[in-house]
Amino acid sequence: MHPTHDTITPPLPTHPPNRLLYRSDRNYDEAIKCYKNALRQDKENLQILRDLAQLQVQMRDMAGFVETRYSLLQLKPANRAHWIAFAVAHHLEKNYEVAVQVLDAYANTLESVPPEEVYGYSEMLLYKATVLQEAGMYDRALEHLAKSEVRLRGGRLFWVCFGFCCLGFVVWVSVGFCLGLWGLFGYGIVLFCLLLFLLCFLMIDC
Repeated sequence: MHPTHDTITPPLPTHPPNRLLYRSDRNYDEAIKCYKNALRQDKENLQILRDLAQLQVQMRDMAGFVETRYSLLQLKPANRAHWIAFAVAHHLEKNYEVAVQVLDAYANTLESVPPEEVYGYSEMLLYKATVLQEAGMYDRALEHLAKSEVRLRGGRLFWVCFGFCCLGFVVWVSVGFCLGLWGLFGYGIVLFCLLLFLLCFLMIDC
């Protein structure tokens, strides 16, 4: 007996998940709700977590971004990118001290830095200095740069020192101009900055 049209069950149409539709329509609030609902069914879905984290950054939901990045770090603790992203999340949330602690915790997990990751590790050290600087911890930032000098690669420390020289030059010239002392101290300031620039150049193997 051949099946009739009445006995054949038509296949159900397949539709993309609502979260993708909302996201394509730029309805990010609803998309985030759908992503969170999807995570209730599959808490360890890396793709959903990554997409959710991206949406949370777009919507400036930094508290949610921190939570999502922490979930990703728990699932893949050996992945350097998850450590850095978790630190960035706290940085954006202005939890500067926690961001520094996360970077230090990752550094402590490394017995040695593989040759292929030397440059990335160098970038992380400079990022830590940036976080300390934004937190107003200038002494700690300078101390960190001094301790990390050997590990920094690509002449980046040279440019960091050059930036500090330029900043010092601008500050001192501004003070001299406001006090009307440019004629007396101007050339001395320029000479000081040039000597400091030369010192940085000689100390660093570019």
